[in-house]
Amino acid sequence: MHYLICHKSDHWQSATPCFEGLFLPDTEFDSLVQDMLFTFALWHVLAKLAMHTDSSLALLKGTTCDLANLLRQFRNDSAHKFRARETPLEAQRRVRRATNLGISSSGGRRSKVFNLSTFKFHAMGHYVPYISVFGSTYNYDTAWVSGLVSTHSLLLDLTLIGRMNSAFVPLTKPTNAPPSWTLSHK
Repeated sequence: MHYLICHKSDHWQSATPCFEGLFLPDTEFDSLVQDMLFTFALWHVLAKLAMHTDSSLALLKGTTCDLANLLRQFRNDSAHKFRARETPLEAQRRVRRATNLGISSSGGRRSKVFNLSTFKFHAMGHYVPYISVFGSTYNYDTAWVSGLVSTHSLLLDLTLIGRMNSAFVPLTKPTNAPPSWTLSHK
């Protein structure tokens, strides 16, 4: 698991040959998938640079625009060329949810399209301004936090920090404090 977390960027490099020729009867769609994978890899490398310059941020901004256009084209083309439907499990969950709410729902599997209206895709447009303000994204990664810190140990750490802060409250109170600043113990 540690290898998968650390070497996530290597997967972009190894994924491109796996997708090459997968949609071969349709060469236009195959080249779209290849372009999209390359642009994703380029965007990922630019976003994770340890140090950014004005030119690297301009390149990241341009790559983000290119990637957004490719993703929209992929959504439109794949919706027309492939008939995707819910899995049987998704359909069962949808029907069960509807019956629990008292709404009638058909048991058939609905068609699905590639959804670009998620926070993950929305946030990509904010990388350049955030890097300009807060610095490189190379320094932090949510995968490390979720992999190394369990919820239980995090709660214990927060509890200890709270106890330490409350232990130092009497030491940090000014000696000549007005009566309104003193702690009242009831």
